[in-house]
Amino acid sequence: MTASDPCQEAERLVELHRLDEQRLREARRRLNAMSTDFEQSMPVTDRSQLAAAKAQAQREYRQAYREATDQAAVQRAASVWLQEVSRLNRAAGLAANRGENAVGQLNALESKVRRLELEVDASRIRAEGARERCNEARRSAAAAAERQAGAGPWPVARPGPQAGGGEPAIAALLHGDRSVLEGVAATLADETGMEAGRLQLLIIELCEEIAASALDAAAIRFPDGHEFWDHFEPQEAHDLAATLGQLGYRFDGRAGWLDERVPHPRQFAFALAHNGLDSRVRRLPTQAQIEGLWRGAQLETPQHLARRAPDLSLEQIQTMLGSRGAALDELWENWAHVRRALVS
Repeated sequence: MTASDPCQEAERLVELHRLDEQRLREARRRLNAMSTDFEQSMPVTDRSQLAAAKAQAQREYRQAYREATDQAAVQRAASVWLQEVSRLNRAAGLAANRGENAVGQLNALESKVRRLELEVDASRIRAEGARERCNEARRSAAAAAERQAGAGPWPVARPGPQAGGGEPAIAALLHGDRSVLEGVAATLADETGMEAGRLQLLIIELCEEIAASALDAAAIRFPDGHEFWDHFEPQEAHDLAATLGQLGYRFDGRAGWLDERVPHPRQFAFALAHNGLDSRVRRLPTQAQIEGLWRGAQLETPQHLARRAPDLSLEQIQTMLGSRGAALDELWENWAHVRRALVS
């Protein structure tokens, strides 16, 4: 990064926003603690509870009076009663004073929290604007490098070995090829000066976020000859999977339901009807069949990436990932090198 790079200003504003959020969290913790202490430690102050405490003291006096065997015992009972009434009156007065002070402190802290909330919103907006300017600068630089290199669509969508002797590195990485990961990280370490171990972690996270994006988009290859999915055209099956996902029932990318959230037949019937597919199925699948519905299905992560980012440009991949890419700044900063390594 150069001194004039807008990403330096973005980093500064992001850090200021983080500090603003930290101050807000601390103020909220203090407010919660003060509110709890105020509620739990304040003595009885309202008239009804004070009257009830005095009535209890009077009942105890009457009980002691009835049990008194001489005049001295009567006087002691009366003295205890009057002392308790006096104590309650003093405590109520002190509590009222402490309550006024505590209320003042609570009001001041609540005002501070509201002010900090506005400051956090303002710093967030400034940081987001700066990050977008940073991304625009990075995209422009990456696009210029790609044009100079003659970059074009990458061939991941085509199965089997490519003309160059194998599949592009990104396809192998999305399939979890460890040796390719180590090779790409070593190459990038030489070109960027970053640590190879750090680059491996960033590339793994990039692949995970691409897979998560594919899950969000229900980019699924349905198994041939399946007793349920064969009732539908590919787009119909995709739409049904997307509707189930919107209802909170999603493919986990392997062979089951994400987080073991499995729809019941009634919910499954709703998804079918929502897509106008209920007439295609003579009999709803049983609960056991629904639980095993994804056996043989495959997440088409490389194909999803090829559709959403055909040139693997920085703008395309950032648009595809959205907020998922917020933690990958180190890759975006060196995207010209990263892209060249991923499509090699």
